Amino acid sequence: VLPGYYRVCMEIKDQYSNKNGSYRTSRHLKSMGDTLSLSDLLFASSISPAEGNDTFIKGTIRVVPHPMHAYKKPNSIKVYYEIYGLDTDDENLAFYSIEYAIKAMHKKRTGFVLKDVSSSISSRYETSAYGAIQFERIEIDTQELWDGVFQLSVTVMDRRTRKTTTSVGKFSVID
Repeated sequence: VLPGYYRVCMEIKDQYSNKNGSYRTSRHLKSMGDTLSLSDLLFASSISPAEGNDTFIKGTIRVVPHPMHAYKKPNSIKVYYEIYGLDTDDENLAFYSIEYAIKAMHKKRTGFVLKDVSSSISSRYETSAYGAIQFERIEIDTQELWDGVFQLSVTVMDRRTRKTTTSVGKFSVID
């Protein structure tokens, strides 16, 4: 999406009752510029290679949004995001690290007992790629999680400039 003023309108019609509703809003989107930044986390129901004129295309992949952000075990949590403003070398190569952390928003319930869970699940890795803009996705196994609401935090660090940026989103796990 290019920077500028956008007017977003949506109309929904119930085919059974013939009732409808609408939503309108206006937004001004700023340029990401050369500043390191991260898009919102897009929780997805599926991420697959794009084929033909599919909907929900992000570059070369198809990212189908998961509007409820509620994942049933054993289905994995799929997340897509974009990184902007990475510093590149003379060969247009960017070096960056990605760290994600999952933190429980509520205590873990075991029967009638609530347990404090102070630790979070996290992972960190370093990578490199060509270009200042990168399209990333992660898939998280739900086996170590329980019924409840969780916060996912993704932090990207440009290893050339040492600048960091973070994006946060919430999701639920249903057993």
